[in-house]
Amino acid sequence: MSVQLKPMPFDDAIAYFRQKGYAVTWDWHEMMHDAHASAFTVAKCVKIDVLEDIRGAVDDAIAKGMTREEVKKQLTPILQAKGWWGQIEVADESGVKKVQLGSPHRLNTIYHANVQSAYMAGRYRQMTDPDVVSERPYWRYVSKMDSRVRPSHRKWHGTILPWDHQWWKTHFPPNGWLCRCDVTSLSKWEMDRDGLRVSPEPSTETYTWTNPKTGEVMQVPVGIDPGWDYNPGAAPWKADTYAWEKAGKTQYSGAFLDTMSKAGIYKDRFATWVDSIIELKKSIGDAITVGWIDQDVLNFTKDKGIDLATPVIIMNDKGILHTIRDAKVERGAAVSLDELKQLPDYISGYEAVLWDKEDNALLYVVSSDDKKIKTVVRINYKLKGVPEPVNIVVTAGKVEVLKLKAGRYEIIKGIL
Repeated sequence: MSVQLKPMPFDDAIAYFRQKGYAVTWDWHEMMHDAHASAFTVAKCVKIDVLEDIRGAVDDAIAKGMTREEVKKQLTPILQAKGWWGQIEVADESGVKKVQLGSPHRLNTIYHANVQSAYMAGRYRQMTDPDVVSERPYWRYVSKMDSRVRPSHRKWHGTILPWDHQWWKTHFPPNGWLCRCDVTSLSKWEMDRDGLRVSPEPSTETYTWTNPKTGEVMQVPVGIDPGWDYNPGAAPWKADTYAWEKAGKTQYSGAFLDTMSKAGIYKDRFATWVDSIIELKKSIGDAITVGWIDQDVLNFTKDKGIDLATPVIIMNDKGILHTIRDAKVERGAAVSLDELKQLPDYISGYEAVLWDKEDNALLYVVSSDDKKIKTVVRINYKLKGVPEPVNIVVTAGKVEVLKLKAGRYEIIKGIL
C-alpha cells in the first residue's frame, strides 16, 4: 500500500492574500510599502475583470500550490482573449511610447511577487505567535546561495538577530523583485548546540531613490529594491486578527506585549497606516492593533461584572475617519495629524484612565497644551467580520479637563 503525501494549505498566507482589496494603478510606483498589504494591483491593468482574472490565478497558486508554469498556462489565453497582452502605444506629457501589458516575463514577476510576499507574511505571523517567540526568539536570514542570488542578499545569509530587532522591519524578505530569501527561527538550545551567536549590528547604510511617479525622495537600505524595504507580515492587514486571536493566553497580556511595544511593532505600523487611510479618504475595512488593556484596568472591568474577551485594543479605518472629521475640526476638538499618529503612546503612556458609566467605555487621557486628549475605547465590541468581541478605539479628540470631571466619568487609574 502506497502513501501519497499532499502539501498542506498555508492558511496564514492564504488569509493574507484574500483579505486584500483591489487597486488600479498605471505604474508600480503609485503604491508603495504597506499599501500592498491591503490591496492587490497589477501595473497597467486598469480593467477590473482582468485584475480579477489575475488575482484568481494567484489565489489558486497560493491555496492549491499551483506552479508558475501552471499559472501562466491558465492565464495566458484568458489575457490574450481580453486584449491585455503584448505592447501598446500610449501618449503622455513626454510623448508617445510603448508599454508592456501581459507577457510571459510579466506573469513570472506577478506570480513571484504575490506568492512570495504572501508566504513570507504567513511566516512572519507564525513566528511572532507568543508561544513560538517564547521558545524560538532568534531569527536567521537564509539566502538560496546559488548563482542567482544578489551579492547583498548573499552577504546577509546567516545573519542572526533577536526577533524584535529593528533590522527586520526593513530586511524581512522578500527584499526585491524575484527575491527568494527566507527567515527561520532558532531556540536558545539550538544556538548553544550549534555554537551560534547573535550577529554584530548590521549596516544601516542607505541610498537615495526618487519616486519617478510622485517625485518623493526616499532613503532605501543598500541591497533592497525601492518599494521592498518593508515587512509584509508586519504591515496592517484588513483584519488584523494576529493579536486578538492569541490574546486569551496569559503570557500575551504581560511581558510579551510590553516587548512588542518597545520594539515599535505598534507605533511604526500605526503611523504608516494612518497616512494610507487619510490618503484613501474612505473605509475599506482595515483594522490594526494599537495597544492593550493593562492588568489594573482588567481587574476594574472584572469587578464591574465584565469579562473581556481579549486585553488587546484595535482601531479600524472608520475610527480614523471619525477622529479627523470636519465637525471636530470646526469646534476645536480634533487632534492634529502628528498627535493622531501618537495614539499608541497615549494608550501605553496615559496620565489617567477613566470609566464612562453611560457608554461602558474606557477613556485614555493625556495632556495637550491647555486641554486633554482623550482616546475612547469601546470594550467587548462586536466588529463585523470578526468572530470574537474586541476592544476598539472609536475616536480621539481634545476636551476641557472640567468635562472629564463630570459625574458620568470614574477615574480608574492616574490623575487629571
